[in-house]
Amino acid sequence: MKTVKISILLLFGFINCALFGQEQLGLRLENFSGINAVFLNPAATVSVPFKWDVNIVGAGFFFENNYGLVRDASVFALLREGNNLDVRLAEDVPSDIILPANVFISDYFNDEKERYISSLTTVHGPSVMTKFGGHTVGAFYNFRTAFGAANIPDNLSYYVYDQRDFFDTFRVTPFDGHFMAWDEIGLNYAYAFETNSGFLSIGTNLKYLRGKEAAYFENVNTIDLTKTGQDSIASQLAVLEYGLTTASLEEQNFANKTTGTGFGFDLGVTATFGGYKDEGYDLKLGIALLDFGLINFTQNAQAHRADITTFTEIDPETFDGIVGTEDYQEFLNRFSEVAVGSPGGTLQGNNFKTALPAGISVQADYSFTENIFLNFTAVQNMRFRLPGIKRNDILALTPRFERRWYAVQMPVVFHNYQNLRVGLAGRIAFLTLGTDNIGSLVGRFSDLTGTDFYFALKVNPFGLKTGDRYSGPGRKRSKRKNVKCYF
Repeated sequence: MKTVKISILLLFGFINCALFGQEQLGLRLENFSGINAVFLNPAATVSVPFKWDVNIVGAGFFFENNYGLVRDASVFALLREGNNLDVRLAEDVPSDIILPANVFISDYFNDEKERYISSLTTVHGPSVMTKFGGHTVGAFYNFRTAFGAANIPDNLSYYVYDQRDFFDTFRVTPFDGHFMAWDEIGLNYAYAFETNSGFLSIGTNLKYLRGKEAAYFENVNTIDLTKTGQDSIASQLAVLEYGLTTASLEEQNFANKTTGTGFGFDLGVTATFGGYKDEGYDLKLGIALLDFGLINFTQNAQAHRADITTFTEIDPETFDGIVGTEDYQEFLNRFSEVAVGSPGGTLQGNNFKTALPAGISVQADYSFTENIFLNFTAVQNMRFRLPGIKRNDILALTPRFERRWYAVQMPVVFHNYQNLRVGLAGRIAFLTLGTDNIGSLVGRFSDLTGTDFYFALKVNPFGLKTGDRYSGPGRKRSKRKNVKCYF
């Protein structure tokens, strides 16, 4: 069935392409995070004990969905089978047989929830920060891709749709899907000053954005659909908005061409309270606005709108002969002719704007001792009328142990108010490795619905006074000697 093949590609395509997090908590929460902390809160450098910090390279990959799954699987278990890997659909496998170790079962959710799919990739390039007085100044480079579809009604779930009778009409509420690849060149600035209870820091990231590729699709209104065949569907009234850039489609590989530009910003506040022996803090609180901004795609761009006002059927046979990405224009023309009666009738213009995955983040970090902390982080997406990627909602509780030359964290993450995940991150000197979903990587203990992995390699001062829990302005300094580096 074509619908089955498409669903499997959606589920596994990103996992097979790369294995590089969502908020990448293991890179953000430590007081030794340096420049990497500013991507969760641009004012977080108030508790960084370094005078300078350089991130050499880092990367993160996140994928999650609640449409399909692989039973009792992990990423490493799938990769270990190599060319012997055999993935079969649940409906094709009898329940009373014992399967070989190299056979995995893929299935679909059937729990009456709205569906979503989300994939994020980030490559952190060279980045640097320096502190002097109460000021922090930094610069960074990131390359990011994001793909997501949200609010997909349960009526479009595999089992619900597959078991629906032909010529049965059902209602579909608005939903959307988006993809964007872009890079950002940014500056960070934060200023910290002493208060009666600790320190207050205000910071911002200013970002120049270069869009590479983008695509979006939105079902604007609630519509009635009719299943006219196993792979065909019809609607009486519908408003569909969609657009894409075509530079990579024309070259049949990633063109790395700038097709749009824009600006974005983050804005944050961090406050510390108390401390032990005039060092560090008892409690650190923060709030930040993240990824506010947009990119205006003006090169190799198309924006479309289809106002369907008569009974219109979309049948796969309409697109026979279209086999490669180079046929994208023929596909668009045929769809336009079916939807509005003219090959070019849906085209609205040669530019469109796409918003960044905006959100608001709240952090609370409690210090039990100089080395043991408990962090609470919440991130809530913020949607706008413009097409744009939906940021994932998370609630995370992260105990951690940190020292100058090593640290370990265990994030417990409630993802999109549906899935509970446990992660693990560790740092030795200047290398951090981590995941916010360790169960997806190892063993065969649970169903695989996504994965997450990140790393960072950096360098900062080898000498650090043990009393300098952070170098806020006016903070008392310890008389103890510098820590020796054994790496």
